[in-house]
Amino acid sequence: ADKLGASYSLFSAPIYLSPGTDKAGFLSEGVFKTHLRKLEKLDLAVLVVGDVTDKSFLVSMGLPSGITADDLRAAGAVGDVLGHFLTVDGVEVDHPINRCAIGLDLDSLSQVPQCVLAAAGAHKVEAIIASCRRGVVDTLITDDVTGHLILDKLG
Repeated sequence: ADKLGASYSLFSAPIYLSPGTDKAGFLSEGVFKTHLRKLEKLDLAVLVVGDVTDKSFLVSMGLPSGITADDLRAAGAVGDVLGHFLTVDGVEVDHPINRCAIGLDLDSLSQVPQCVLAAAGAHKVEAIIASCRRGVVDTLITDDVTGHLILDKLG
């Protein structure tokens, strides 16, 4: 970042709080509060999506104990953005995991002037569609195969 004349900041926090943890209290701590204020002033966000298969790093390595991909799929999840799981229609699933996610919420993300999603692969098609329907994608970067799969899915 220094060599490019850019700035950066690191947000060192778990992606999910343990159930029962006071989220508001946790996020009111100085370092988290300061970083969340920065996130709310973003001009551009570059995003990725995850799916709810074993190919997903979050599903295979980052879900809280006691929560499985099967649980999320049963709740209607097809993928996640920033750890928030969505239905194919772009609605956050009604599951406790979404209430435990740390960081920028999807309503705040939708206020960022430019959100770029970089994602590809047949396993991510529904998650890409869900993210676009949620309104958190202004620009999609993908490959031709995934693009055709998205268009086929949308009919």
